[in-house]
Amino acid sequence: MATYNDYPQSATNNAKKVLEWKKKYGDEVKGMTSVGWTRANQLASRRKLSYDTIARMAAFNRHRKNAAIDPKYKDTPWKDRGYVAWLGWGGTSGINWAIRKAESIRNGTVKASVDVADVPWGDRKVKDDYATQGKDGSIKKSPKAPKSDTPEKNPKGVGKGGKLSPQIIKSIETKVSKHNEKYPDKKIDVGAAKRVVLRGMGAFNTSHSPKVTSAAQWGLARLNAFMYLVKNGNPSNPKYVQDNDLLPKWHKKAKKNG
Repeated sequence: MATYNDYPQSATNNAKKVLEWKKKYGDEVKGMTSVGWTRANQLASRRKLSYDTIARMAAFNRHRKNAAIDPKYKDTPWKDRGYVAWLGWGGTSGINWAIRKAESIRNGTVKASVDVADVPWGDRKVKDDYATQGKDGSIKKSPKAPKSDTPEKNPKGVGKGGKLSPQIIKSIETKVSKHNEKYPDKKIDVGAAKRVVLRGMGAFNTSHSPKVTSAAQWGLARLNAFMYLVKNGNPSNPKYVQDNDLLPKWHKKAKKNG
């Protein structure tokens, strides 16, 4: 899973301040739950944060009213519970960063620290309220899946610009080569595989799980589902019929066979 620690140094300093207050003033410092103290320690030590954690930080924006110290605690800020919690979660700079970062991750404009093309989807575990991972390694959308914030919709499901990066192409070719070597009687055409990925990238613009951070990730997941369909004769998800027109002619579900 991709993680990030490019939050502002000021967010780290805010968290450190709260931890220093706790060490110095003990029980006088309140307002933080166990989760809050965990967050403060993460930020203070500049640990990498998952999308879920960043999203929780962004949601903490609802407490922005506590960004300013209550006048009655002007000389003893560590006694202002709301202010302590606000700083512990990164303060204004940290929360603002989290809001922008979460949006960028959802839009797929942030490069993951682990390149999705190099990680086999069969090794990934995706379990949340928005998507589940099938036995074929593909991601299945849930009715709860939010609409993507990505504004553009690509014609005929083609990825942005109608192009695939050399890295994604290499990943596709590797997947197809391994499949064809293992199942010589159920081969997949590289061209068809590329089309499946492009369609998946286009679909990413319509709806996807927040944990899926890029169109490439979604497209490669769709290729896994397609390969499963070719190998087993039936898809793991009965509703997956969008790529039947790309199936090998011999396949029982090839478009000409219905």
